[in-house]
Amino acid sequence: CQKILNEDDGNEINDDFISKQYALVGICKVIAIFNYESNENLLNLAIRHLKFALFESQNICLQIAALNGLFYLFEVKSIKFLQPILTQLFNFVITNLADTTIIIRVRIHLIALMFLILEQFSQEAEYQQFTKQAIEIAI
Repeated sequence: CQKILNEDDGNEINDDFISKQYALVGICKVIAIFNYESNENLLNLAIRHLKFALFESQNICLQIAALNGLFYLFEVKSIKFLQPILTQLFNFVITNLADTTIIIRVRIHLIALMFLILEQFSQEAEYQQFTKQAIEIAI
């Protein structure tokens, strides 16, 4: 998985979306199952590719894979490593839930992510008014 994700040309992320989507979920699952949250290199690799898949890529399959990877990471007991991308996650969920053209499969993943965020980061969500916005949009 690391080899597939590390096959970058310079700073650009490789566009082999089929391999990347499975590798991304695999790396996140390894971190969650084997408690590798202390492995900084693996975490940085996962976070970098999650950020690309969610915030930059327009590939729906890669975005869904990133959401599935996030679900694994939310299972890790110390999820403080998600803190740096939390604001981006808030904005991503709000923006995409408000998009009426988004496919139902992605919408279901976003609602699941919304509830995980509300459960795991309740104070941060309330502080940034994510809770109110997300619930209003989801209803």
